[in-house]
Amino acid sequence: AGAPKGAAARPRWGDRVRVRVAADADEADEASLVRTLAAAKARVVELGDDHGLCEGLEAAILGLKPGEARVVVASGEFASRETDAAAPDALHRSAVELVEVIGRDAPDDVDDALDRCAKAAARGDALAAAGNWRRAEALRTRALGALEEALADLRPGDTPRKKVERDVVVPLFLGLAACCRRRRGFADEEICLTKALGLAGQRDGAFLARAALRRGAARVDLEKWPEAKDDLMRAAAEARKVVADKKASKDAKATCRAIYGHVRSELDRLQTERAAQRAREKTGLFSGVSAAFTDVDAPVDVSDAPDAAAPPPAPKKAPLLYEKEIEARLRATKPWLYDPRYYDGDLPRAPRAEPEAREVLRTDDLQAEFAEIDGWEEEQEKLSKMLKQNLTMHQMYDCNGTGRRGMPPPRGENAFQAGGIVNMG
Repeated sequence: AGAPKGAAARPRWGDRVRVRVAADADEADEASLVRTLAAAKARVVELGDDHGLCEGLEAAILGLKPGEARVVVASGEFASRETDAAAPDALHRSAVELVEVIGRDAPDDVDDALDRCAKAAARGDALAAAGNWRRAEALRTRALGALEEALADLRPGDTPRKKVERDVVVPLFLGLAACCRRRRGFADEEICLTKALGLAGQRDGAFLARAALRRGAARVDLEKWPEAKDDLMRAAAEARKVVADKKASKDAKATCRAIYGHVRSELDRLQTERAAQRAREKTGLFSGVSAAFTDVDAPVDVSDAPDAAAPPPAPKKAPLLYEKEIEARLRATKPWLYDPRYYDGDLPRAPRAEPEAREVLRTDDLQAEFAEIDGWEEEQEKLSKMLKQNLTMHQMYDCNGTGRRGMPPPRGENAFQAGGIVNMG
């Protein structure tokens, strides 16, 4: 890629620029410090690389146009280089001039892009371990951008692209999510973890449980209660699978047990913060709206102050603390404890009330009854079949005394159909 379009275009992150830098050694005024730039030697640096310039100076170069010069004063972590430890009381003052914007050095192929991405990721990990999360986030973001440009030539779904996404892009998203959490950017953290889970594919259960736990924690901070609970339950399920798997290693099982404990802690935090949110909503702006449905004419108080017109609460009933009150209560409820005549039979005893008979559950042998009904139905079916068979045989072989099947006998051959004349001789 070449230089930015336009003669007076400002450089971008990742561009190679030629600059002159003059450090302030004698606490000179700004005009004198800028004039010393003419004797300074120009150098080529890549913005965002480990170039030896402090971060404040690099930020000033990003705001310059070719030919412009400025005096830069940086303090704190902006006054230190990437390889130096940040000192809170550090101070840097120098003059810088942007001579030329050379442009961006694009990678030759995917392997070159992967090599550059690996170096940027290693620098980001080192900065994160040193506590410089802001610079680490910038490096990881730049590595992801460069890798995305290199992967544009590969089709989605191809095996090489999947391998790069699984082995390189997913760890970068996880590291970027950690940087976002450090600056309390929970929305950005949720996006990074969602992309990491989407590109992970068929990963081990410990990875899925850890990623789901982190996204659930981010969603708890964003007050997305249902989504957070789903992620935490998913993390617990993945952790249980790994612990129950006999083929899993001891380290993976120990990690998943720790994840399961963190899931319980996050679920407790979810319940606590959700209850606190509901309490704030009840005592907030709409706390006096319920009065609108009880007394229409009365004004509605929507403030947080207690209602002065509300009647005072009724006093609680005093407990029985004195011996006389206790004895009087027992004499009224259990007189036989205090009157001996009750035991002598002089006082009539209360009639004994027989308790009502309990409902007896039926214990019939329903299975035997069902078997008997089934047998009866089978017998009826057999008789019905036999009756149909007999009727059919009767219709087929009914000869009416003539020996001819299927035809009625002619008139006269049967004595009972011969015109009423019966020869009895």
